Amino acid sequence: MRLQWRPLRLSDAPELVRLLAEVEAAEPAEGVPAQADVVDHLTRPGLDLAEGSTSVWAGDRLVGYATAQVRPSADPVHLLVVGFQLAPDHRTPELSGELARWCETTGRRLHAESHPGVPLHLYLRVPEGQKWLTEVAEVAGYRNERTYLRMRVALGELPELPEPPADLRPVPFEPRLDEATRLANNEIFTEHWGIIPQSPEVWRHGTTGNRAFRPDLTFVVLAPDDTVLAFLTGLVHGDEVYFGDIGTRAELRGRGAATGLVGHALRAARDAGLATAALTVDRDNPGALRIYQRCGFEVVHEVRNFILRVS
Repeated sequence: MRLQWRPLRLSDAPELVRLLAEVEAAEPAEGVPAQADVVDHLTRPGLDLAEGSTSVWAGDRLVGYATAQVRPSADPVHLLVVGFQLAPDHRTPELSGELARWCETTGRRLHAESHPGVPLHLYLRVPEGQKWLTEVAEVAGYRNERTYLRMRVALGELPELPEPPADLRPVPFEPRLDEATRLANNEIFTEHWGIIPQSPEVWRHGTTGNRAFRPDLTFVVLAPDDTVLAFLTGLVHGDEVYFGDIGTRAELRGRGAATGLVGHALRAARDAGLATAALTVDRDNPGALRIYQRCGFEVVHEVRNFILRVS
């Protein structure tokens, strides 16, 4: 059967879920996303489906896709986010290479239109267990430059958790703190690998405006003038809370603020009737890793961050 190529559409979300279920069945990694999560992914800022996506069809069956997402800032490099997958029964070297080449060609074009004059790196997220994607990426010249750890804890089996210091008590998130929390996020994570400042649009899409966002499981530590000193964001998927961002200003480190904040959030999630909590941490951040292990989190799998240095 002759394959047909065209940009993705939002109406393709059910087929995309079906394709990802095939991929997960062949190479178990992170589970199959809900259709609403796929829609969130397709509507994220910086991804223009008409210009930054393609899909491969065998009749009315989706057998492959690729996306290229422009990032809003590029200092010192433009870390343009790409992603692609193929159905297991269509993973020929020719089609695999064609999707990888589409990512590079499209990435170059979008980069020239958005951030000319700065270096371009293509960023591909590869969960542990996805051997095909790893092999295709390496053949195309990508190299793993950073590894993140996905961690999880059963809320019914929490260890004894320390209380936060008396002068650093977390309080529940309120809408009036939205902008202050976004700014704190940008300031705290400015030196972290791969992190760029989040615009209000990006922050709302991924955090406080996301359908999974739970203000009652999101906490901040405030200074007397309402400056956000530390924060933790909670997003709920099924019976699991995902702590998307956990940030503490440098002046609080070593005072137990982060451990107290995470412990406070875990108790709140348990009391809300959820079953598990999860988060992601940079393997090269041993201080954060120790805090999460102290709170009962254990590593469940790795996520590798592959980079193709185009220019």
